[in-house]
Amino acid sequence: MGADLTEAQLGSTADTDSLGGQLKEFPAADLSGANLSDATLTNAYMYDLDMSPLEPNTSDPGALRDEGRTNLSDANLQYAYMIKANLRDAILNGADFTCANLAGADFTGATGIEWKQLENEAENLSEAIKPDGTTYVQQQPTLRWYSEEFEPAMSFNFSEASWLPTRETTDGLSIVDLEGNELIFSNPLRAVDPSNLSDPKEVPAPESAE
Repeated sequence: MGADLTEAQLGSTADTDSLGGQLKEFPAADLSGANLSDATLTNAYMYDLDMSPLEPNTSDPGALRDEGRTNLSDANLQYAYMIKANLRDAILNGADFTCANLAGADFTGATGIEWKQLENEAENLSEAIKPDGTTYVQQQPTLRWYSEEFEPAMSFNFSEASWLPTRETTDGLSIVDLEGNELIFSNPLRAVDPSNLSDPKEVPAPESAE
């Protein structure tokens, strides 16, 4: 059995906004080259934690276990808060990152895990650095919306961070974005001559209108 570090406060508290200002400011622990295989780190706070390789004091890297690399083999990291964690060259065979927040984490040179697995397990990988050194751009999930009252019936795709429906009636639909910009769809009951809107006069509907 590995170490039990469930809910351990290991990360930096310099970013007090992420903690609601509840903790005093402390630097992150230095776990460079640590052996955390089989460790339980469920719900651990690991913000900006350094788990990069330990630099040897000798010219022989073999003098260090795992050549100084942090070993997280079979570690349980479920729900861990690992934003900006440094996992360069870490050994990750069998590690479980289910629902972990890995935004901005650095996996450069890390081994033992497929990136697809992290995509499937992690809650957030936005701006994380992949083992090949490239930055991961997390796609916003695409949702499908269907009208319930507006006529004619319509549907469209949108992401969680884009346009959201707000008001809907049988003859009007309004959607807004996060900045408050509004897009309106309408189903007018009558057509008017647009040449003089100050004194609107009803005209026959276009032949193409149903």
